[in-house]
Amino acid sequence: MSKELITVVTVCFNAGQTIAKTMQSVLNQTYRPLEYILVDGKSTDNTLNIIYELEPLFHEKGIAVRIVSEKDKGIFDAMNKGVKLANGRWVNFMNEILIICLKIMQDCLLFPFSTYITGTFTAKVWKYSHDVYIADTCYTPYI
Repeated sequence: MSKELITVVTVCFNAGQTIAKTMQSVLNQTYRPLEYILVDGKSTDNTLNIIYELEPLFHEKGIAVRIVSEKDKGIFDAMNKGVKLANGRWVNFMNEILIICLKIMQDCLLFPFSTYITGTFTAKVWKYSHDVYIADTCYTPYI
């Protein structure tokens, strides 16, 4: 049985201080097949330099990567661009600050349409279209 493609989408703008950590989190994943889409809002800091510097590491690890840098109308416009570019049946938003393990996504493949709590992260899963599912994760720190 072949595994489902997971697409991870990162949207960012002027994220030079955090984008390397986010990208490294994706690089550290062992799940395959994996696709990574970065949608940058035309950053004016060093974000794009960092993205292009790390891009070859994705190819070395067998992770398909797409980079888009253009003006957008805000975070939701950028997220929509990412979903339109996604080839995966599962789409996960991992924005510039959020560093998670895709164990959540692997669990979602087994039990879709639920809420998952793994450590300090929560993922909600819902159907986007006839065969595409979206998992949105959020950081939920302990009080």
